[in-house]
Amino acid sequence: MEAKSLSRRGDVPMDLKGGKWKGCFHVPRALLLCGRSMEDLG
Repeated sequence: MEAKSLSRRGDVPMDLKGGKWKGCFHVPRALLLCGRSMEDLG
């Protein structure tokens, strides 16, 4: 079983791994890397 962080009340605030802000950084970075790869190919 995976350890989860708890809120002050003892509830699990979210079940997402990495937190709610993960997509804000990883998706644009992935798009940038894909764009660079496409430029290298063409």
